[in-house]
Amino acid sequence: MRESLKKEVKRQTFHITLGVILASLILVLGYAYSVYAFAIVMGLGLVAMAKSDKGVLEKFLKIFGREHETSGQGAFYFFAGAFITLFLFSEKAVPALLVLAFSDSASTIFGKLLPKKIVFGEKTLAGSTAFFTTALIILSFFTSPLLAAFIALTATLVELFGFGIDDNVTIPFTVGFLLFILV
Repeated sequence: MRESLKKEVKRQTFHITLGVILASLILVLGYAYSVYAFAIVMGLGLVAMAKSDKGVLEKFLKIFGREHETSGQGAFYFFAGAFITLFLFSEKAVPALLVLAFSDSASTIFGKLLPKKIVFGEKTLAGSTAFFTTALIILSFFTSPLLAAFIALTATLVELFGFGIDDNVTIPFTVGFLLFILV
């Protein structure tokens, strides 16, 4: 396995783990306490990002970060997307975070493993298909199959086109919003 793919698999494993932990916290702590907990973690993340020394947290975050990102940037956007989605759409944040964790990771891994057909920018057909499939499976546990397919397709398009906003924010927001207004 290429070194960059190995690092990406490690990064996406962290992405999935973080998403599952945050979704579990919402279920265990409930809505109100989760908002406070996420706000505290985001505040600590901002402080950690502002510090430029080579502390333990920065070294840890660099292991999972991408070369072109500031240390902790991906984790910050992940928490920001989780916090916004939780704050605005309460319990709908759980499936939204699971879609972010699993579908975004699947799209990255399959997009790198099978980079044959580019759909848009650097996004591949394999990556988009993996995103849609995993999102559909996850959402099917929370709503009807038809609505799950609609939300999965919409989230796939948001991930595909990006709209200039980090997908760690747009994916959970889109899924949470659609579940909130349609379910």
